[in-house]
Amino acid sequence: MNAGEGRRRLENVRKTYNEYVCAAERENDYRKRISYSAAHCFSDVPKGEHSGNSREDKMIRLLTYSEETAAAKLRADNARADAEQLISCLDSETERNVLTLRYLGFRKWEDINGILCYDRSWIFRLHNRALGHIADMTDDLHKKSRNRRHSNKSA
Repeated sequence: MNAGEGRRRLENVRKTYNEYVCAAERENDYRKRISYSAAHCFSDVPKGEHSGNSREDKMIRLLTYSEETAAAKLRADNARADAEQLISCLDSETERNVLTLRYLGFRKWEDINGILCYDRSWIFRLHNRALGHIADMTDDLHKKSRNRRHSNKSA
């Protein structure tokens, strides 16, 4: 893995979290809309010709939205766990703090500068160094894994 791949995996936390938030908002908005329309329904007498069961259609749509929300939450949780695992492999506490604030805390660079009391250029240096260390560590793990598989096949 290169530093770009590590960064992509870390940025995936924000992406999947935003997808989860959008799915949850869509589900909640739809719940409000159907509860509002049910509260203002004065009669079960049909107002005109209608094909299909409107309540059933609404419940199916709500169930679909709920399933999409649950799937998005699972993807967000998995992305966060992946990022936490990557970050935890770093030896430097400062590098771990930079990546944690940026990718798990969704902090802006200015916030990170203030929290860690480093200037902006040093924060960027720490950030890039941390991504490089993650890339090096994952490359080492892949090499060890390949060597183990290769030695098992030859044995």
